[in-house]
Amino acid sequence: MAEKLFRLLWRQVLELGALHTDPHPGNYLVTHHPRLCLLDFGSVRLFEPEIRGGYLRLAEALLARDDAGIAAACAALGFIDPHDDPAPMVKIMHVACEPLERDVRSDPRDYDLLARGAQVAEIALAHRIFRAPGHRVFLLRALVGLDAYLKAFGTVRNWHRLFREIVERANQT
Repeated sequence: MAEKLFRLLWRQVLELGALHTDPHPGNYLVTHHPRLCLLDFGSVRLFEPEIRGGYLRLAEALLARDDAGIAAACAALGFIDPHDDPAPMVKIMHVACEPLERDVRSDPRDYDLLARGAQVAEIALAHRIFRAPGHRVFLLRALVGLDAYLKAFGTVRNWHRLFREIVERANQT
């Protein structure tokens, strides 16, 4: 089930451009197939094609560990001004997205969301990065929910490879 939730979230962002941002047990139904169904569409965020494309470019750059690509995607998504030094934002992306970048099996319970958030805040404050495009808030909300589910299921796997599959599929759409 953890893999289905992971795929669901990232396919919404990278393929569909529509994100269900209210991830709690009452909004999921698991059928006997087993299929995962979403319920309650009162909190869905639609991403413009440019935003969906920006997240896809960011995902590709993260997988390639391409700092210039990460910087360009962050600027295109409005996380930083194109004229600012992108290095701090690139560092933030590496801190936050490390399980997606590393081609190893990992246990979601080892990812300390609060500690990572504190690191991100420290970098942002030190470099005065205060831009917060609206689409980011909705994605963060969904990612925090996904983090909770992945920890609860405790599925150890190579999340990088699964993410790569999702990105490759999104590039075909």
